[in-house]
Amino acid sequence: MKIDYNKVREVKLRHLSSYIERKDMKENFTDSVDTEHHYKLLSYISNQKDNQLIYELGTHYGLSAVAFSTNKTNKIVTYDVVRRNTIQLPDNVEQRIGNIFELGQKDELLKANIIFLDTGHLGEFEIKIYTYLKNMNWKGILICDDIHFNSFMKNFWNEIDVTKYDVTEIGHKENPIGPEDNTGTGIVDFNNQIEILK
Repeated sequence: MKIDYNKVREVKLRHLSSYIERKDMKENFTDSVDTEHHYKLLSYISNQKDNQLIYELGTHYGLSAVAFSTNKTNKIVTYDVVRRNTIQLPDNVEQRIGNIFELGQKDELLKANIIFLDTGHLGEFEIKIYTYLKNMNWKGILICDDIHFNSFMKNFWNEIDVTKYDVTEIGHKENPIGPEDNTGTGIVDFNNQIEILK
């Protein structure tokens, strides 16, 4: 899979804004806004291959699931411990409520081609997911949000010992307040299948 920084920047998301009711959230999907968020990157990755199974851990408001949904051949399964009902999820997105471990569904992750990890940012759950996937010899792509968010996430990211890429430049961009406020985006490539083009 090639991740071309210039092509990621060209991704258009305006057509997805119909799923979103709140004006402040809708602005994240207008093509005129070069948002700090990662939605263009997620949409781009989803469109690199058809018939993929994508798992998201941490639905929150559902915007990332909507971004992934742009490739209608892909199925997105998104987990969160709370149902917020702030947007209409597309037909190719299934929402599940609960902790994937407590639900006894962790083995579902092994079926995924792509996993997006955007949970509590305390490091413990992130390490648990990464360790489980590594121990099970999983061969997919793990996208990690907010890898520079706090010391817990920085430690988590630093401890990853398989091929990884910090793609903050096209994920969570530089914050207008200053680069020290970048929350970061990282990709862990468990099967050495990614080529980065800058």
